[in-house]
Amino acid sequence: MAVLVILCGIIAIVIGVWYNINYGKFTPKIEIFSDGTGRMLFLGVSERCKKQMVRFNAEYQVGQIINYQGQKYVIEEIKPITTIDVKYLGPRHGLAAYLKRA
Repeated sequence: MAVLVILCGIIAIVIGVWYNINYGKFTPKIEIFSDGTGRMLFLGVSERCKKQMVRFNAEYQVGQIINYQGQKYVIEEIKPITTIDVKYLGPRHGLAAYLKRA
């Protein structure tokens, strides 16, 4: 019985990871700085997952205009990042889109 519960848990995790890579939403954490620039952090997005990157590039591109708190920003650059996340007790990989006020 315990083996069945563990096996079901592993299967649920695998399906959740697969779904997030193939169909999950890209929810940015937006930071705006005093000089009018900013960045959007997308944690959990990996350049290694080709299908995920195709979906990401279809949604966010360099030169795209982003509206945030009544201001317009332009995506100037998108680069991979690694941050230290206390919640996950270690490094997290993702992408950062650097913004400039339009």
